Amino acid sequence: MNVNDRQFGLKNTGCNNAIFVLRNVIEYFNERGSDVYLASLDVIKAFDLVNHFQLYQTLMKRNVPITFLSIIINWYSKLTVMIRWTTALSGILRVRSGIRQGGVLSPSLFNVYADMFITHTTVLWLCAICPGKPG
Repeated sequence: MNVNDRQFGLKNTGCNNAIFVLRNVIEYFNERGSDVYLASLDVIKAFDLVNHFQLYQTLMKRNVPITFLSIIINWYSKLTVMIRWTTALSGILRVRSGIRQGGVLSPSLFNVYADMFITHTTVLWLCAICPGKPG
């Protein structure tokens, strides 16, 4: 599953490469008198916030094979938890967001999900600099 070249997270390119690119871009535009705007995402708890339904939609838009998509939907739609507090247990609660941490597919699924925001932000930016043209 390919993701936007603007995304550095979980791609084995390393933080140093991202910092190098960022510094060079800022320096380039500052030397030419331009303002520089930056959007970043702190992903410390981001795996927990991935909405399952949006993930399924994003995978469908990327034409992921239906067999693979069905497995992911089946796997995530059956997630439940119970909360224990001392000796008391809650009822069963359905989990509707979050990607399983430590899973082999988790980084790829998160990258596809995060890529949706990068693509959307890029379209908004293009519309802002070329308001008369469709994004």
